[in-house]
Amino acid sequence: MAVRARLVMGTVLEVRLPASTPGSDALADAVFDDVSRLEQAVSTWRDDAELPRLEAAGGGEARVSAELAETLEVALSLRDQTGGALDPAVGALVAAYDLHGAGRWPTDAEVLAARSLSGRTAVALDPLRRVVRFSSPGVRLDLDAVAKGVALDRAGRILRAHGVGQALLNFGGQVLAVGPPPGCPPFRVAVASPDREGAELLAVDLRDASVATSSNAERERVVDGKPAGHLLDPRTGGFVPFRGSVSVLAASAARADGLATAWFVLGPDRFRATSPSAPERAEAALAFLVPSEDGWGVVADAPFQRLRPPPPGRAGGYPM
Repeated sequence: MAVRARLVMGTVLEVRLPASTPGSDALADAVFDDVSRLEQAVSTWRDDAELPRLEAAGGGEARVSAELAETLEVALSLRDQTGGALDPAVGALVAAYDLHGAGRWPTDAEVLAARSLSGRTAVALDPLRRVVRFSSPGVRLDLDAVAKGVALDRAGRILRAHGVGQALLNFGGQVLAVGPPPGCPPFRVAVASPDREGAELLAVDLRDASVATSSNAERERVVDGKPAGHLLDPRTGGFVPFRGSVSVLAASAARADGLATAWFVLGPDRFRATSPSAPERAEAALAFLVPSEDGWGVVADAPFQRLRPPPPGRAGGYPM
């Protein structure tokens, strides 16, 4: 395998291509450059990015780049599919809790005000004209829940357009498989325990698909003596209390990314009570790791397999 990696969107994107791939370095550079363009459009961590400049202009209506329009369209679709468990207009709540800084606890009035700037009417998109409309100047977008997935889907399109039939991309823990072709074994991906201290607990096979995981483990912190996560429930304005993780398998990396966030908000009880044919479970497979007395319990769809223990001679698959 030819392996290239670059720091982008605040984490590492790793591209693995067969060693025999013609022009593998140029292909990897094309992927990295495209992800950098997407970051320049949708990042909320960079003052010079398109999204914060758009919001600083005072809301209203504006034409946006293809990259921003594509990402917002995915987020709006998932907002509707999940009943608002994922909301691209959650930015005012993110700011109220200072999640991009040291963190703070907002007052009830501040939370209520931030929630009034989110929801179904806060932002609209005309995808054909690439025009975004905000309901008020205070609306703020946060597309982090889908941006990595959109980047991976775009990367996959670039590789396939250049004839690549087999590749594995890992973007800060979310994995996208291009191929492998029929007749070749699928990529096997492992899911670690939410506390990151135990062994890999689950495995899932990937062929032209992506798997994403959401948990509070990677950015859990304490603010003013109280534990604070990094995932907010847009419907309540508070942190999600769930202490485990959820992994989502889908053909689209953007859907896997966004649904992992949404289902972390919805939680394992909602999963147990929801029919596999329900809209929020459409075209995806889910696996929850739930705290239990003896470690981590598993509530999962069939594609996910529990490792008991990993097969001899291997660590349980490609780690997430």
